[in-house]
Order: sequence, then C-alpha cells, then structure tokens
Amino acid sequence: DRQARGRLEASVYPWVRICRLRIRCPDQDGQPVSAACIGTGWFAGPKTIITAGHVLYDVNWPQRDEITPAWGAMADVWIGYREGLALGHANSARFRVTNAWKAFVDSGASEADRRSQIDVGCIQLGESLFDFPRYFDLNGAGDAAIAGQLATISGYPTDRDSAQIQYSGSGGIGDVSPNFFYHLIDTFGGQSGAPVWLGGTGVAQPSVVGIHTGGSEEEARNWAVRMTSELKALIQQWVEENP
Repeated sequence: DRQARGRLEASVYPWVRICRLRIRCPDQDGQPVSAACIGTGWFAGPKTIITAGHVLYDVNWPQRDEITPAWGAMADVWIGYREGLALGHANSARFRVTNAWKAFVDSGASEADRRSQIDVGCIQLGESLFDFPRYFDLNGAGDAAIAGQLATISGYPTDRDSAQIQYSGSGGIGDVSPNFFYHLIDTFGGQSGAPVWLGGTGVAQPSVVGIHTGGSEEEARNWAVRMTSELKALIQQWVEENP
C-alpha cells in the first residue's frame, strides 16, 4: 500500500524533513565497519533528528555493558534522498536514547508491547542540513483524538528499491495504550523511527502522534511509541540541548 515519493517531492516539505539513516556498526575498537543498519528519522529541530532507539543502540548486543559497544559508531544522515542523490548529507556520532531503552533486557517476542513504549532515540548534528524553518509538530493528543483515526508513515523501507526511495503509506490507528498504539499502516525494515502523523499524505503541517518502531506479521499489525506529554518534553529537551 506504500507509494514512492518523487524526486522533487523528496526535496520539499514535509518529505524533506524525513531522513534516510545509515548507522555504521562498530568493531571491537569502536570504529565504523562496513555493516550498517538502515533506518528513518525526522527533524524535531534544526539539528535534532528523532528515530527509534534500536536503530542507534542494540539491546541484544552480547557484551553491551563491557568492552564491545552496543552503540552505533557513526550515522550517515541524508535529506531529500532518492537513488543516490540528496539535498544534504551529514555525519554524526552524537546519539541519545531513553534511559529505559538503554537498560532494557529483551526476553522475547512477548516483550514487544513493553519495548515499544521506550524505543526512542535521537541523532544530534553539528550543523543544520537545510535552512528551512518548518519542523514536525509534536502532538500529545488524548485517546479519543487518535484511536481509529487515519494516519501516515513515510520512510525508507529496505524491501523497496533497496531503501533508495522514500515511501509513504496511510492506514488506521488501532488499539491505544498510555504509551504506545497499534496501527495498520504498511511498513518494512528500514522504516523504524519514521514519524506517524494524523491524516493522509496531503496534510500541510504534519502533527506527529507517534514513532514507528516495529510490527508483527503473525498479528498483522504494527506499533508505535506514542507522543505522550513526557516524550514530547524529552524531545524538546534534546532540541534545546542542540539549538
């Protein structure tokens, strides 16, 4: 159900505020190696990109608290990206994740609901990639305002054109919990960290109510961290730290 964004679309708002991410994994000495994780991020401020925590920090790394680092070593960030061309590119090794995600111990698929509530992080750039004043709104709406509503996700799925093109899709928001919600929007790996906003692809000012973090083929549904007042405050804090 996803639709590709055209080359010109990828360079205009809101699509230009959605980033293609490549997180290069570290070796034993913490240096970037060729293996990489593809993800999606979005600008909450001039130099702050929000994404899923698992894109930046691997809670399943065998020795994450010892010598072998669980953190990604370096992030490549592209805006307006399509098939090798981009409006801007930057590197950063400045990552943040929630304290709860860093401490999380994954005990299996049954933990999916719980992990989806804390799976959030950010990349902080050294300089602004694009001189454009508009960012995504952070919408901590109540249950009634989001349950059953149409929502949209856009990002870089690895099952479509090798994550070389931004794809967006829309669908309904399902069950809503205090810190996460389920949704029926078509996604794939590489779209982790993508914004979930209310309305379709024609919304002029996207209002982000969640961050896509995963899904289940067996359950035929996906999930997202919910934009609570606490998460909104944390994101605003990250933005203020890197104005």
